[in-house]
Amino acid sequence: MGYNILSKVIELTDSNEKLAERLKGVALELNAHLPFDDSSIYLWNHKEKTFTLSAAAGSSTERKHFYSKGEGLPAEVRKKRRTIDRESTDLDPMKISALEKTELDNFRYAKLYPLISNDLFYGVLYLKAIKKPRLSPRREEMLTVIAKQLSASIQCETNYTRLKRMHREREKLRERLVHAEKIMALGELSATLAHEIRTPLVNIGGFTARLKKELGENTCAKYVDRMSTEVTRLENIINNILSVADEHKLDLKAHSLDSLTAEPIEIFKDSCASHNITVRTEQLTDPAPLVMADIDQIKIAFDNIIANAIQSMDKGGQLTVSSQREGEFAVITISDSGGGIPPELMGDIFNPFFTTKERGTGLGLTITHKIITRHGGWITAKNNDTCGVSFTVGLRSINNHSAITK
Repeated sequence: MGYNILSKVIELTDSNEKLAERLKGVALELNAHLPFDDSSIYLWNHKEKTFTLSAAAGSSTERKHFYSKGEGLPAEVRKKRRTIDRESTDLDPMKISALEKTELDNFRYAKLYPLISNDLFYGVLYLKAIKKPRLSPRREEMLTVIAKQLSASIQCETNYTRLKRMHREREKLRERLVHAEKIMALGELSATLAHEIRTPLVNIGGFTARLKKELGENTCAKYVDRMSTEVTRLENIINNILSVADEHKLDLKAHSLDSLTAEPIEIFKDSCASHNITVRTEQLTDPAPLVMADIDQIKIAFDNIIANAIQSMDKGGQLTVSSQREGEFAVITISDSGGGIPPELMGDIFNPFFTTKERGTGLGLTITHKIITRHGGWITAKNNDTCGVSFTVGLRSINNHSAITK
């Protein structure tokens, strides 16, 4: 019988099921075939310093789901790092009243095994019985082996999860490096070409303006107007390219997170009204977090995002700007109800000169990405569940509210 239980436990812990399902299967197996009335597995949270119930089987209706640091028998197992067993009659009379309700209520006996692998503590296998069972040396040894098998399985899952996280971080780092190389290449190109193009372009613009005055209402004036418009467009493209290449020092000051989008929203207020777009703001933290930012640069970043959102809603819609705190980051999300971005193109939207617009330069989001990353922040984009796109910007928050600069 003992070999069959051990074989089943090995089969469960080596399966491809999620860890919680594997641990649940082990608890059920132990409770069904061993002389215990309740089988529980508690996992240790190294960061929070707490035990959390991960799997259980048995008759207990008052099972404790959480142990804080230093609380209960699991804490004693972690401290001693060895198997312990307790009978309710063995407990200190000064402590028994507290333990009766939390741990040994309706039970006479408890046996706990530490889940340790390679000297790393992962949790506790907690077994309870109404009557103290007689465990043969063979069964004692089998339970020790089962605890080791559980420990190895949990360690493998922990390592696998860590490797997946490291792989994701590595891929994100690789993507950032590739993007940085593209920006560097663009910077080198623009530094050479933009200044060479700008001078003759300014001359053309000046001569076009003089020619327009000379022609007056001449029939050729419409062509001169078109020339002037196209020169202005080219000058804007040159300015955008120089903005990407610009590496001037940021003028960082403390600003309220919500104030960063207040002016861009006001600037585009008339444009939203003319496009039948309603604007909704959601401040999810009070007071709003403070961030260190170059306000002029950050406004350019949000101008670009909001302008893109408005252009995507040519038939009207809703623009939503929300702010919140996520750990050490203050986060702003700008969502539109437009047509969204084709999934196959989502990975290219921050690349230089990539655009889906007929007259776009493909530099607006590139400039935005650079501004945000120069601030030590991050920016992501994703299609909404229903319609439209959400751009999310994270900037490191600060706690000194007295440092705010208006």
